[in-house]
Formats: sequence, structure tokens, C-alpha cells
Amino acid sequence: MAGDAARVVIDEPALAAAHRRLVSGGEVQFDLPAFRPPEVPYWLQPLLDWLAHSGPVMKFLFWAGLAFIVLLLFWSLYGWLAPVIRGWLGRQEVAPLVQVWTPEAAPARALLAQADALAADGAFADAAHLLLLRSVEQLDARYPNRLRPSWTSRDIARLPMLPPAMARAFGYIAGVVEAGIFGRRPVSADDWAQCRSAYEAAAFGPAA
Repeated sequence: MAGDAARVVIDEPALAAAHRRLVSGGEVQFDLPAFRPPEVPYWLQPLLDWLAHSGPVMKFLFWAGLAFIVLLLFWSLYGWLAPVIRGWLGRQEVAPLVQVWTPEAAPARALLAQADALAADGAFADAAHLLLLRSVEQLDARYPNRLRPSWTSRDIARLPMLPPAMARAFGYIAGVVEAGIFGRRPVSADDWAQCRSAYEAAAFGPAA
């Protein structure tokens, strides 16, 4: 075959001469200098020496730092959960008192008599307002420092110590008073009758 017949003739003297010219020419670098690390600044050397000889100390600092981070996480979690837990415990403590407050019988009957006297003169808004005002006074006397000056009557109606019947009566009377006293809407005899009936049922029970 043609490939078998072809022969490559290498002129070894010429190749050696070319290699010598390449090496001696200086265009190509054949000898690489040994790697020398950069010199450490003199002011950093004491710290490096301390780190090299403080393996146990660094291990202690690592675990101490990790423990500190874990404590911070637990403290943050506690700060988030504590109000929730206190609120839940507070509801548990208040639960037995949720339905305990109703007006005392004698003062409640005296209050109704005073309100009826106003209603007999046609002052239905004043009669309803008297029921609401005296109820707030009685509630404040029963639970001092629980009512805030900025609260509205509707806010007070949502207090947990009010039983459902009293809360409904309080809310209804508050709505009538707000419309009549502050909204300048006439309060009718029927409005007053509803307020009186709601207060009477809440104070003395449905059979009153």
C-alpha cells in the first residue's frame, strides 16, 4: 500500500540544532521559578501564631457561640409565644367569671323605677340613657380599673364578664342611646319598652 511505502526521514542533526536555537532564543520560558508564598505582614504574625496554637480555645469559642445563637432563638420564640400563653391562661382564669355579673336585684328595681318615671313624662331617651349610665357605674364598681375612659358603650358590651343576656341588653340599649342622645333621632315609647324589657330580662331572668 502507499502508506506502507511512505517513509518519514528525520534529520536528527537538524532537529537538535533547531531545539538548541529554540532554547537559547529566550522567547519561550522553560524553567519555572519555585512557588514562594507571600510574606505575612509583621502586624498579622502574632494573630496567626495565636490561632496556630489555640485549637482547643477556638473549639470552645465555636460551641459557646453556637449555644448563644440557640439561646437567642429560644428567647425570641419565648417573646413571641409568651403573650399568647398569658392570654390563654388569662381566659382560663376569667372563664368562671364570664357569667357572674348581673345587677343586684334591689338596685336594679330601683333603677327601673327611676327610668319608668322619666318614661312616664315622655323622656324615653333619658330613661334609656339612665339605664345605660347606671349599668356602667355598677359594672365599674364591681370591676374597678377595668373600664377605660376611651371605651364606647359597644366596647363595654363586649367585656367577658358580661353574661350573654346582659351583653345583648347592654348593646341594644347603647344603640338606642347613641341614636337618641347623640344622633338626635327621636326615641319612641316602643324603643323604650324594648330597652326596659331587655334590661329586665338580663337582670332578673326571662320570667321577670
